[in-house]
Order: sequence, then C-alpha cells, then structure tokens
Amino acid sequence: MAGGFGVGEGGRERGLSRLGEDLFGQLRQRLPHEEGVAALQRQGEESAAVVEDGHGLGGCGLVGGAQVFGGLAGGLGLLGVLLLAVPLRGGGLHTTATGRLELERAQELLRQYLPPPPARVLDVGGGPGTHARWLVEDGYEVVLLDPVPKHVEQARAYVPGCAAEIGDARDVTLPAHGFDAVLLLGPLCHLADRADRLRALSEARRVVVPRGLVAAAGISRYSLMQDHTASAGLTPDLLAGEVTEVVRTGSYDGSRGFTVVHFHTAAELAEEAVEAGLTDVRLHGIDGPGWAYVVAAGRCGGQEVAQALVADAVATTRLADDQGVFTDASAHILVVGTS
Repeated sequence: MAGGFGVGEGGRERGLSRLGEDLFGQLRQRLPHEEGVAALQRQGEESAAVVEDGHGLGGCGLVGGAQVFGGLAGGLGLLGVLLLAVPLRGGGLHTTATGRLELERAQELLRQYLPPPPARVLDVGGGPGTHARWLVEDGYEVVLLDPVPKHVEQARAYVPGCAAEIGDARDVTLPAHGFDAVLLLGPLCHLADRADRLRALSEARRVVVPRGLVAAAGISRYSLMQDHTASAGLTPDLLAGEVTEVVRTGSYDGSRGFTVVHFHTAAELAEEAVEAGLTDVRLHGIDGPGWAYVVAAGRCGGQEVAQALVADAVATTRLADDQGVFTDASAHILVVGTS
C-alpha cells in the first residue's frame, strides 16, 4: 500500500526503470473497456517477462511492484515518486521496509473486518497473489481476478488452493451474492474516470452477500507532496506543476512517462463508497503519517536503517488511526463498508 527502498547499481536501476514503465503502462484503464482489457493483457505479459519471479516484483494492485523503485525516485523524478505511491501486491511488500509497513497494516486492518474463515473472499485485481496467499494461509477460500494472464498464472503457482481467473473490476462475470467479502486493493487508483471507479465498487457490492464486507484502497492525494518534501526533492518546477495539480484535482495525466492515476482524498474515497451503495463506511490510514520518514531513511541510510523504523511507524499509524486523525497523511487509504 506505499514507499520505497534504495537500489544501488546503475544497471539494476535501468532494468527497474524499464520494469516500472511496463508495470504501470499495463494499468492504463482509461481506454475503452474492450481495448483497455486487451492492453492490460499485452503489457502485463511484457512486464511479467522482465522478471521470472512474478510474485517478487510483478503485479500492480494492493496493484504493483511499486516499493522496489523507491530508491530510484531521485533519478527518475516524478516517475520515481509516482512509483512509490501506487498500492502494491507484489513481493516488495515482503522485502522492503515500507512494503512491510504496508503489508502488516493491511493484514491487521483487514483481519479486524473479515468474517472468520473459511469465508469466501474475492480478491479483485489481486495480481500475482500476495494478499491471496496470506488469506489462504488464514483458512479463507479465495478467488482472485486479474486482467493480466501472466499474473493469473503466477497466482496459481504462488498460491496453491486459490482459484485465479482473468477478470476486470468493472465487469465481474460472477453471480450475485457469491462471496462473504470482496477486496479491491488496487484497481481504484488506476481508474481515472469516476464512473469506472463507481462501477468497480458497485460490482463488488453486487457479488458480496447482503451485509458482506467490501474493502478498497486508494492513494492519498497528498502522497507526492509528502514524498518530495521528506526527500528534499520538492523543486519549484514540480511544486508549480504536477504536485499542485494532483493536490488540487487528484488527477495525474501520465505526461512524465507514467500512466494515468487518480489520487483520492479520504473524504472522496468515502463518498464514492457511499454512492456505490455501501453502508457503515469507515476509513483507515494504512501506512500512517510516518511512511515518508521510512522512505527517506531507506534512501539515505539503506534498508537496514529503514527496517529498524517499521515497528515505530506501525505504532504511529495505530495511534493516528485510533484518534481518527491524519488519514490523508497516509500514503494509502482503506475504505471499508457493507453491502
């Protein structure tokens, strides 16, 4: 759900830069529905081919391998920072400090709301199966949908017992009321049009049982500004351009080599959940106000330094969440509701 870590050698940086562009090119869902699915499939195959271990870097959903690019932000400019902000469902959640922070908090929050196993959980946009894996290990019956065939193949290999199929968040071809909980931990930020985000949330509401759980994640509108500030990289150019545009509108148009992304405020995310028909809507900051500090520590001192801060960052996140403050200061925001 945010963050990053330092990467050394130039060759690896170039490879990761290419991978980052491929990963997030695959998520350009502003295309018409049929073309968008085809593009996701083509580009997803390309990105998955860059790294054999797809569940190590592949996937773009909490969508992506974002965390592994955190240390490149200085060299990649806005692209690097955008890579930090995108929700994650790949292996960086296990290996980077910010990934650990995000994964631990996502698990903690979801376990507060999920019905007890062996409930049926639909993981929409589940990528190569990072979340599906711990859900299966917890005893849940999990069905994963993803628009990229390679990710589906990886999820089947990585998560024994998980039924993984090709699918689109906006058009879930499954019967109504078939799941006890539905997760959308990645698609919303990549659906630039509000109507598409509402379609995805409405589809989740349709396929969950009455009073069932729907949980969705978004990227905070203020994450770019926080990341640049913590890293001393908020240049006048960026502040006057993309950062101001994102803060004011939530929209990034992909003009600097990245895909189109929507950044939510907490209030906006809650409003969309309510408009889609969800009730008992609640908001949580996933990685809390300390995530940017962990990012900066990783860049300046390396992963060992950053990893030592994770426990404190989790405690800070819990404190802020308990008090209902700083939700927008979290890099990722979770909204939960019932159908």
